[in-house]
Parts: sequence; C-alpha cells; structure tokens
Amino acid sequence: MKNSVLIALVFGLAACSATSNTTNDVVSEQAVSFVNVYKDANKKQCFTQGMALNVMVKELTENGIVVNCSARKNDGLMYPQACGQNEGTINVYQISSSDFEKAQLLGFKDVKEIKSADIKLKCP
Repeated sequence: MKNSVLIALVFGLAACSATSNTTNDVVSEQAVSFVNVYKDANKKQCFTQGMALNVMVKELTENGIVVNCSARKNDGLMYPQACGQNEGTINVYQISSSDFEKAQLLGFKDVKEIKSADIKLKCP
C-alpha cells in the first residue's frame, strides 16, 4: 500500500513538472515581435515643424495600435535648400508586428524600405 501511494505521488509530481515546462515553452513561443514604421512629418524648410510625434501616436492608438516608443529621424536623402522644400524629417514608431497591416492602412511604411538611412529605435 505504501509503495502504491509513493508511486502515485512520484507520477503526480512528474506530471506537474511536465505541465510546467510545457507552459513555459508556449509563453516563449508567443513572444511579441516589433516593427519600426514611419510616416513623413511634412516638415518644410523655413515654415513649419511638421506633424508632431504625439499627433501620429494618437492616430495609431485611436486605431487600436499600441506604440512602444517613437522618435523623429531623417530619411538620409539630400534636398535642395529652399523655403517650402521638404527636409526629409520622418516620424518613426515601434509597434507590434501583428499591428503592421493596420498601420499600413493608415499610410505608415516599414522603415526597412528606406535604403538611404539606417534607422533604428532603441526603446526602453
């Protein structure tokens, strides 16, 4: 009788241990991946500061997209120096990869499309 109880207890603990490891594997497979997206800030030489970061954050969040962090960057291209000309300023946002299609519908593009600059965001 004692041996039966002991064997049942050992198998029960082994089953709990196996369940625990399986749960950890599932969590690690569901890790969130991120993508950096951008949109032109429409900043023009001599005139405006263009569209502020927080305005586009609001656009994203109102459409159910969580923004991890954001920054103003330059697209790396050269522009003629003249009032009213584009400055190449873009607003960059780090979002979940699962929200990328929604962001595209709002006019945002993957930063990897910009070949003229190596743009990376380091979020806290």
